[in-house]
Amino acid sequence: AASDVYKRQALISMLGAGNVRTGELMKTHTTFRIGGAADYYVTPQAEKQIADVIAFLKKSDIKYIVIGNGSNILVSDEGFRGVVVELGDGFSDYEFLQDSQDNSDEVLVKASAGMKLTRLGNQLAANGIAGFEFATGIPGCIGGAVRMNAGAYGAVSYTHLTLPTK
Repeated sequence: AASDVYKRQALISMLGAGNVRTGELMKTHTTFRIGGAADYYVTPQAEKQIADVIAFLKKSDIKYIVIGNGSNILVSDEGFRGVVVELGDGFSDYEFLQDSQDNSDEVLVKASAGMKLTRLGNQLAANGIAGFEFATGIPGCIGGAVRMNAGAYGAVSYTHLTLPTK
């Protein structure tokens, strides 16, 4: 169909051909290893690409879902009719913010949505920072943890978050 060609070309023009796949089996992208093919599977590499893709999908009324590590999601064997947007390794950075109060036990860390919780917990521990250990047992990413208020061992994400001010 012409609309499929248009969708594919639009996605490729925004992301590059190597970041747009059709008929991608979701079972290779979920921790439960289940799920049929997604119509489109895209992997943006920059924040602007995410914004452009989401704006295009909304404007074109195309169904989409944003995923990280593919944990805690179930995809039907029939697949996903729409676009799966994966926030992968390009969105897995973090940084310590200098605004942290020197006389406080609080440490502010800015982490991207695709950052795996296990990796962040391990990195914090390696830097002598306690309090985020609960997250090392969760197979998801920061974005999903915030969206779903992920937790383990009696701790939950929202008690460890400070919302951005801008």
